[in-house]
Amino acid sequence: MKAIKIKNTVVFPLLAAMLFSGCGGKKDDDNILKELPPISVKTKAAEMCPFESRLSVQGNLEASESVTVSARIPGNLDAVFVDVGDEVKKGETRLFTVDPIELENVVLISERNVDMAKAQLLVAEASLKSAEASDKKATLDAERYARLREEDRVSANEYEQVIVARDSASAAVESARAGVAVAQEQIASAEASLIIARRNLSDATVLAPIDGTVNERFLDPGERVNPGTPVLTLTGRGSVKAMACLPAVYYGEIDAGSSEFRLLVDGIELGQFKIAAKTPAVDTRLRTFGIRGYVDHESAVPGKMATFEVIFETRQGISVPDDSVLVRRNRNIVFVNENNTAVERVVKTGFRSDGRTEITEGLSLGDEVVVEGQTQLFDGRKIRPVGR
Repeated sequence: MKAIKIKNTVVFPLLAAMLFSGCGGKKDDDNILKELPPISVKTKAAEMCPFESRLSVQGNLEASESVTVSARIPGNLDAVFVDVGDEVKKGETRLFTVDPIELENVVLISERNVDMAKAQLLVAEASLKSAEASDKKATLDAERYARLREEDRVSANEYEQVIVARDSASAAVESARAGVAVAQEQIASAEASLIIARRNLSDATVLAPIDGTVNERFLDPGERVNPGTPVLTLTGRGSVKAMACLPAVYYGEIDAGSSEFRLLVDGIELGQFKIAAKTPAVDTRLRTFGIRGYVDHESAVPGKMATFEVIFETRQGISVPDDSVLVRRNRNIVFVNENNTAVERVVKTGFRSDGRTEITEGLSLGDEVVVEGQTQLFDGRKIRPVGR
C-alpha cells in the first residue's frame, strides 16, 4: 500500500482519513489537505450516450424452409442424381429415380389391358345386337302364333313353345346388355390402372420441390425403398430462422412484430432483426417461452448456435465508465474534478451496457469525472489530472 508523507510522518491513507475526520476540526483538516501532495488521476467528461435494457441468451439457427424428399413408390433406388451441397431448382432438377424399367413394363401391360377391354366391349356389343335381332324375331313369332291360336290352327303346346322362345330371347337381350356394361366397366378399370401406372412411372423420377441446397443424403443406388422412405433433405434458399428461449418473466415485454434482437454468430454481429413471433404460452416445466425471427445474412448458417441480445428499451443518458462509480457508505458515488480538487457526488444509476453506466441523478453533462485513480480519493483531496 502506498503511504502518504505529511511533515516527515508516514501515515497510511485510511489512518489519515481517520485523523482528518476525528482530530482538530475542519480548519485543521483543511490545513492537512492543503499539505498533501496532489494525486495523479485521469478524468473524462460525462457525455450523452445510448443505453439499452437487454437480455443475452443462446439460441439456434435453422433453415426457414427444409424438406425431406421421400420415395413415392416401392422399388429399388435406381439412381441418385445429386449429392450433399448441390444446388437444386424447383421442378427442374432431377433428384433420384426408382426402378423405372419395371414401371415402364407395367405401363405397357396396362395399355394392353385397355386394348383388350375395348375389344371385349366390341364383342359384347355385337352379342347384344344379335340378341336384339333374335328377340325381335321371337316377338313377331309370338304375335303370329297368338292369332293362329285364336283361330285354333295351332295347338296349345305349339303356342307355349313360341312364348317360351320369346321370353328366352328377351332374357338374352338383358344378358347381352349386362355384358356390354361389364365390358365398359372393364375398360374404365383398365384405363384407371393405366393412369396409375403412368403416374407411378412419373413418380419414379422425383424432381426438386423447392429451390435450395441438398443438406443430407440417406441412401445410395440399389437400396430398397417404400413409399415414404426418406432419400434426401433439402434446405431452402433465403432467410434463416433464428430461435431462442427466454425466461417466463419477460413474456409481457416481448411484442411480436416490433420487439427486436441483435444477433451474433461466432462473436460477429450480423445485425438487428425483428422478433416475428413468440410462443402462445409459457412452457410450464421449463418456465420459458420461445421467440423466432428471420435473418438474411451469409454468415447465418443453419445448424449454428448464436447469441441473441434481446432489446427491451433504448434511451439516451449521461454516461460514465463503469469503474468510475464507487460504492461507499452504501451509496453510489463518483468523484468530479472541480479546480483540481476531487469532489464526491452521490449519484443514482440506470442502465449498464458495454462498460458504461447511466447516471440518472447527481451528475451533469460535461462534468469532469475521475476515471482512473478514484479508489484512492476522498472528498476534497487535491488531484492532478493527466492524460485527459
